[in-house]
Amino acid sequence: MVSACSEQIDITSAWSLYWRSGKQASFTEDEEQLEALCAEWRLFFAGLRKNAAILDLGTGNGAVLRVAAEFCQDPICFSLHGVDAAEVHPPENLAAQATFLTGVKIEALPFEDAYFDAVASQFALEYGDRAQCCAEATRVLRRGGHLKLLSHAAGGALHSTVRGRVERLSRVLAEGALMEVLVTAATEETAAARRAEQALQGEWSRLQSALERAPPADAAVFFANGVANMWRNRHRYNLDDLLASLQAARTRSRAILLRLEALQSAACTKEDIDQICCDLRALGMAEVSSSAFLDKAGRQLCWVVEAERV
Repeated sequence: MVSACSEQIDITSAWSLYWRSGKQASFTEDEEQLEALCAEWRLFFAGLRKNAAILDLGTGNGAVLRVAAEFCQDPICFSLHGVDAAEVHPPENLAAQATFLTGVKIEALPFEDAYFDAVASQFALEYGDRAQCCAEATRVLRRGGHLKLLSHAAGGALHSTVRGRVERLSRVLAEGALMEVLVTAATEETAAARRAEQALQGEWSRLQSALERAPPADAAVFFANGVANMWRNRHRYNLDDLLASLQAARTRSRAILLRLEALQSAACTKEDIDQICCDLRALGMAEVSSSAFLDKAGRQLCWVVEAERV
């Protein structure tokens, strides 16, 4: 199906709009799935040294850093950093514990070489130039540092769910479909209403000289006021407000569709993951491993890639 998205919003803006809503997770609100992902990250962070510097790639509103922050009490405390290309809105308590940098692409990290003890990424690295993202993640890791990536799996549980969401939303946004029909109708109605209002004002001005001397109960005054009020109150809502609301809904739905389509494109096959592992080894990473991460029902949620900088 051809995408219904237009050039009016790009993928970075789509993500900014999403994070502005205060969401924490990017593509699932299933409590069991979220807890399973958090448990995976707890295992990773529990193995890091005290005061370890951690970088979260494509951090969003800090879902991964929030798990790391659980360890930020004696005897363990981390230095937390997150980067994202989009505008993000982490919770205040997390923002006070971590440094968030926006407008940052994973392919060009603004950090010195060997700056971090650990680099994490949950559903982020696979969206960019994977080879360059791996090179940057490796560059900023100190020797002995650890890398952990969770990547969307093509054909996995999340990927399969998104396919249906894309198809349904594309139908709503398609040319000539519901959203465009409503926005077009509201636009035309608003324009027609403005033209009629201008004509009404002109005619009303012309009538004033004739009506101003008429008694209050005069039929001309009664009917002139009556029909003018009927026109002005023909709707119980403001057409401009209606049009603005419809246009905002169209923008939000287009943003959602962009994100979902991006997930479909970014989801990794086994061959994609093997290539990421190969790239990491070529960059000098050791103990490189990959595995399928399954939920309690045995469905694959994502791929897990781990490696160590030597």
